[in-house]
Amino acid sequence: MIRFALPFLMLGPVALHAETPKVLADIAPVHSLVAQVMGDLGEPALLLRPGASPHDYALRPADARALQDANVVIWVGEGLTPWLHDPIESFADGKTMLALLETDGWEVIGLEEGHDDHDHDHDHGDTDPHAWLDPDVAQVWLTQIAETLTAADPENAATYKANATEAGAALAALSATIDGQLRPVRGTPYLVSHDAYGYFARRFDIPDSGAIALSDAQTPSAARISGLQETLADSNVSCILTDPQVDSRWAALVGEGTDVRLVQVDAIGGDIPAGADHYAAMLTQLADQVTACLTP
Repeated sequence: MIRFALPFLMLGPVALHAETPKVLADIAPVHSLVAQVMGDLGEPALLLRPGASPHDYALRPADARALQDANVVIWVGEGLTPWLHDPIESFADGKTMLALLETDGWEVIGLEEGHDDHDHDHDHGDTDPHAWLDPDVAQVWLTQIAETLTAADPENAATYKANATEAGAALAALSATIDGQLRPVRGTPYLVSHDAYGYFARRFDIPDSGAIALSDAQTPSAARISGLQETLADSNVSCILTDPQVDSRWAALVGEGTDVRLVQVDAIGGDIPAGADHYAAMLTQLADQVTACLTP
């Protein structure tokens, strides 16, 4: 469209609208929550490419540029990605930051809760960082995200709040659906490859019977493998949930000589396209995989 400089047509002052801030999220589930809150106002950037592990990711030059260019950075926190703390700090000047693990309004889970083996050495602190797997926590985060975006872009505060409210209602409905889906398999004993699914298990009342590794970086000891084999036999465990962060050979070793099922799950949904729909698809897929594993 051609614009003409015609001063006599100016009827009053022109309102100057600030651009929507450039927002960067660390992992796909968080990116999805942010995208829902932003709605039509803009598209957040995603730091970790789909399928990449947040635990041992190597920051690329393009990632550093994305951090530098962003006005708002929303990430899970140092508990999930300790390697990201220094790069974020180095580009912190003038940016709005939100570390979701440091927010209030939800109950954290310790990495060792519910397990007897405390001989591990992890780099992610004593708190389970996989809190997005509880949709109730995600609803709290939607509010925190909206408030953070509002601080950076107060002109669109009403839109951020309305989008967060709508997204939260959709999450509540999804949570109720999953709750009903998992109700028939409650009480079924199972093992997990590493201690990453506590928030999902707590929300839907399906506690596991043990973890092969208590962190993604840990190699389970021979004593731990032997103990889990006894648990598998004594508790009639028929399912082990494996995931991309821990070598599935350990699960196969625990279940060796038995009919135990190995079903792979993924706390991040690495095979699901990034975007506003990612979070619901990831949680639905996880529920389906757990249901398949626990159903006789």
